[in-house]
Amino acid sequence: MKKIIILLNPEASAYNASFKFAKNLSDLGYEVIYFTYPNFTNYVKEHSFKCIEIIPDSELDYDLSKVLIEKSKNTILSQMKVMSFIEQEIDKIKPFAVFVDQINWWYALPFFKKKIKVIGLNTNLCTRFNSFVPPTFYDKIPDKRNNIISRFKNILSWLHLYTFEHFAGVNLAIWRRFVLVKLNRKRAWWAYVVAFWGKEFKRRGIKISFAEHGFNLNRSEIVLCPREFDFLHVPFADKRIYVGTSVENFRNEEIVPMKDKGNSCNFILDEEVLKNKKLIYCSIGSHDYLCHNKENFFKIIIETIQERKNLYLIIQIFDEKIREILLKKKYDNIKILRWAPQLKILKKADYFITHGGLSSVREAILTGTPMICLPYWNDGFGNAARIRFHKLGVTGYLNSLTKTKLNDFLDEIISNEIYQESVKIMQSVFENQLDGTNLDKVTKIIET
Repeated sequence: MKKIIILLNPEASAYNASFKFAKNLSDLGYEVIYFTYPNFTNYVKEHSFKCIEIIPDSELDYDLSKVLIEKSKNTILSQMKVMSFIEQEIDKIKPFAVFVDQINWWYALPFFKKKIKVIGLNTNLCTRFNSFVPPTFYDKIPDKRNNIISRFKNILSWLHLYTFEHFAGVNLAIWRRFVLVKLNRKRAWWAYVVAFWGKEFKRRGIKISFAEHGFNLNRSEIVLCPREFDFLHVPFADKRIYVGTSVENFRNEEIVPMKDKGNSCNFILDEEVLKNKKLIYCSIGSHDYLCHNKENFFKIIIETIQERKNLYLIIQIFDEKIREILLKKKYDNIKILRWAPQLKILKKADYFITHGGLSSVREAILTGTPMICLPYWNDGFGNAARIRFHKLGVTGYLNSLTKTKLNDFLDEIISNEIYQESVKIMQSVFENQLDGTNLDKVTKIIET
């Protein structure tokens, strides 16, 4: 039996999205093995997959008191240790192919060295520099006509991303003295890391392309989403294989992925409290530590829903300090959780307040739940644009949310039936692709 490795970015949403695809690979006759980070080892095993624990990568550290170069070197050294361990495991298990998350594209290097077939795994909808669609880090909707003006605007969006956001360090010889100190320093140090690995890949003749996360692998990739949710004019269609819904509809949600979030989630939804009330679920993902305005956001959500007695809110808050502050008050129509069984709740929810992570968006569509999408980070903005494009909900910005805006969003999504109707249409697409699509193409890519 040919062995297939799956190597993901260490986040719960990526693992959840991959489980259905991994089962499809198993059904096709391959032996699937995950290379996991320590926090996700038990989670993967609970879903009946083999896994090998790799040395943990250094955490993204946003302590701006540290020197940028020092942070970059420490990160690169940590990544080198991971790659060394991966090389050793490759020699032991002798895999036939590997699916590497495009976010962590640099970890494909050991597999290239060992001449293992490398295939990209796209856990969001990121692409690479092109004129057809803007970066997924932007909430712009490309023109349906795909004319020259629209394409020019898309190029400007890409140039803006590289120049003013996180990738100013591609050419260190030019930028390091003049630009890095003027840019968003939370991203700037990462540019050194991206540039280092980018040069290493190019030195070895491995094709990579400019993308939202710096570079990505310029080769065939599997997209864990139905094609219908994406924009009309998607570039590189010959190399992008959409494999369907990518939601494990009956996954075990009592097991919490990350060790620091607790060991289990045994939340039971009380049907009595929902009588004559609309259920709203709110979550801003497992990366809420990256949201610097989250305390104010949670307060706005809770205060607004508290005043609307016809609504009931279930809200997930990871941050222990914020959660303890908010739990000091008693609420008649609000339940605050540390970790929520999202799929279970969405199947009952009327509306979903989300940050726009693709995993959450897919699950909302599959359960037929209209969204209030309030992104604050990376591809959440591009997913919000797609939600707006398909009329699956209303969108705004988390960091600029006010009670007035939230009330307007709630009034719009409750009163306007277009969102419910549009979600139902897209839901039928997702249901039809629940067991996966284009698996014959996946097999062809693996075998040729």
